[in-house]
Parts: sequence; structure tokens; C-alpha cells
Amino acid sequence: MRTRYNIGKRPLVVYTGTLDAFQRIDLLLRAMRIVVESSHDAVLLMIGSVINHSDLAKDKQLADEMGIRDNVIFADEHDFEEVPYFLASADVTVVPRPSCPGFPIKLLNYMAAAKPIVTFEGSAKGLKHMVNAVVVKDYDWEGFGKGIVRLLEDPALAKRLGNNARSTIEGRFDWATLARQIEGIYRQMVP
Repeated sequence: MRTRYNIGKRPLVVYTGTLDAFQRIDLLLRAMRIVVESSHDAVLLMIGSVINHSDLAKDKQLADEMGIRDNVIFADEHDFEEVPYFLASADVTVVPRPSCPGFPIKLLNYMAAAKPIVTFEGSAKGLKHMVNAVVVKDYDWEGFGKGIVRLLEDPALAKRLGNNARSTIEGRFDWATLARQIEGIYRQMVP
């Protein structure tokens, strides 16, 4: 993915998922302004599974207004099968949604990939600040940006948090465990 998008060895922040307004991409773009001030060549790669074109236009306009358009790549829609390749190339992954009633699937994907995560408290299901992610107060986009910078500047910390995130889901949220739990429910339902 770094070759496909001509990123090379530049610091890479990855977001995967829908590009709808409720995902609060605007907060992520504001946070990226702080990242770019610290690391001028940092890149945010946005991988949309479903793209709302009116929201995308607003996000591109905001990136232009903030002067970071050259640091943000809005990839076209991609199939889920490609997500692991995007995650493999990421230095940091992000969940910019301040509140999420369920468990963000992108969060599970990031955790399974053992990638360092920056997220707001409202989406930090199963995560603890500086244990297995950088968790920031909801809507604090400045803190979000500083969290990304911290992980980009401290690869050892990023690796530790990513590995801890992976350990967090093992035995709880991995596919084998979830499949056993679903099988157990089915067994209870069948007389």
C-alpha cells in the first residue's frame, strides 16, 4: 500500500471504515493538523468501505482549508479483503468517533493487526489509556493529534501498545472464541 499510494517511508496514520459524518472525520483532520506541524511528511490514509460523496467533499474542503491536503490521501472504496494490507503498512491507526453504542469493528481489526491505536473514550471499548491504546477525552482533537504524534515519535511505545491490544482480544474477541460462543448459544436453542 505504501508503494501503491507513493507513501514510501513517511509516517503513516490509517483510518478504515465509512466516510460518513457520524464517524467525525472532521475531528481527525483537525488532529492531523497537529501531526503535520510536528512531522511535515506524515500522511493520513483514509480507506473507505462506504463513501458518502457529500461528506467526502466536506472532508476534502476541510483538509484544504487546514493546509494539510498534501498529507491526506482519500482512497477510493475498497473491499474488506484489502484492509489487512492497509493495516500492515500503518504506523498508527485511529478511531475518531467520540461515541459508539456498540463495538467499532475497525477497532477489533486494528487490535487483531497488533497496531497502535488512538481513539476517543466513547469508542475505546476494552481499551485502557497507555496500556493497549492512547485513549483521549471525547472531542479533544488536540489531544488526539498529540497522541498520534507521541506514537509516531516513540516506536517502542507504539509496538508495546499494539501488541497489548492484540493480547486484549485473544480469548475474548477473536473469531475462534466468538464462534465457540455462538455455537454454545445455538446448542442451547436446539432441544
